[in-house]
Amino acid sequence: MLVVRYKKLTALFVLLTVVYLVQAGMLPSDSTVLAEYHLANWQTDFIIYALAIPYVAISFISLLGYLGIRDYSKTIRKSHDGEAFHLIANGVLLLALWLPVTAIISMGTSAYADTHRSVVATMANFRDYSNLLILLPAFWFVLAGSKKLLGIVRRSETSFPQPINLIFISFSAIYTALVLRNPPKQFPSHVVFTDTYYLPEWLVVLTIIIPRLIIWYWGVRAVYNIYLYRKRVKGPIYQRALSRLVSGLVLVLVMLSLLRSTQAVSTRNDHMPLVVVLVAAYVLLLLTGFGYFHIAKGAQGLQRIEEI
Repeated sequence: MLVVRYKKLTALFVLLTVVYLVQAGMLPSDSTVLAEYHLANWQTDFIIYALAIPYVAISFISLLGYLGIRDYSKTIRKSHDGEAFHLIANGVLLLALWLPVTAIISMGTSAYADTHRSVVATMANFRDYSNLLILLPAFWFVLAGSKKLLGIVRRSETSFPQPINLIFISFSAIYTALVLRNPPKQFPSHVVFTDTYYLPEWLVVLTIIIPRLIIWYWGVRAVYNIYLYRKRVKGPIYQRALSRLVSGLVLVLVMLSLLRSTQAVSTRNDHMPLVVVLVAAYVLLLLTGFGYFHIAKGAQGLQRIEEI
């Protein structure tokens, strides 16, 4: 089994999972949430674990996806596409690590800021920038690998089809407007922590909006490159595996887009009903789960090729 073959990485994920679950059980509940929804501590703990358990399962699915692509890249390391899949595997590893690492950081900074109100802005900025520092290299690696795949079939990057250009430009404009129209992005209207940037507008644009748009552009470009490569290669098993990989990356990108768009508007809806918040959280979990599941299935398909 791959998890046995890659013991150190598996152990790291187990350690991160334990830290996350211990945090969920031991850290005090957010006082703002308790007051907003009139929840008892046990009710908050129940909700946290109802979200944490499937999140942990998704984290291990993401690990299997990485291990599959990594193992495949090692078996073909002497071929033309070995280096390409090695780069893609590095990106998928960072996407897999992003799940537990950002969960730990988010929960830890939130709990610390709840008891040390003077560092709320610092904790919020640390959370946002650590998120970017993982996702930027993740999608850079996937993009770099996708470019090498195109080189194998002797095809250079081409412009996006017009519909994709229009969708991306429209989304970029809407997302930027949502963030900049968010009243408490610099100074909270109430005691808001999790969805406030605490930065002046020019810093929000330069260090939050632009990097996120770059991440999404790299992701869309990488997906399109792999899609073009898939159309040029032969073999139904190989094509299906690549299709799974493309589908998984698309779902992860959609999840990230919805997550950040929700973050941009949530502070204008502080009194959103709890059921709406939970439904939104589970929708994001489902998208994340399906995304990483497709990546894992794609990796499994790639491994099957070497077994035939």
